Amino acid sequence: MTGILGTQASLFSDLSLIIEVVATLLFTIGYFYEKRKRTHCIIMGSAVAANIIFVISYMISRILRAEIPLPPEQFAVLYRSVVIPHGILSVLVLIMGALQAVLAYKWRKKANSVVVLGEKRPVHRKLGLATLILWYISLLTGLTVYIILYVV
Repeated sequence: MTGILGTQASLFSDLSLIIEVVATLLFTIGYFYEKRKRTHCIIMGSAVAANIIFVISYMISRILRAEIPLPPEQFAVLYRSVVIPHGILSVLVLIMGALQAVLAYKWRKKANSVVVLGEKRPVHRKLGLATLILWYISLLTGLTVYIILYVV
């Protein structure tokens, strides 16, 4: 079977990859729009929504689809050395992202009809940067897993 990206991946795997790339772009754009509070909130909210859609669809797919493709034998060691950190990072980033969303909601206050963060804003910014960096690492390890399973 050939996926929509021209690989041996299933339609779901290709769509998952596309959703995660879109979420990454939105998170990145949202991070750089942090001075434009309203735009930042809208973009980050969209990124969180995209990621929630991905996580829910991924879990449903894993429940419905019993088989998981095995890596080619020559890449088995590389696959295991990448997929384990990827899984751990993915959970960590999901928790950090949820914490970011909760903190942003908790600390926000209305000021001249613009949503701004209170005194805790530097914590939100620093945690956001750490979360974004770990997100990129998680994305890159996930991309490596995708390439090992479906491209090579």
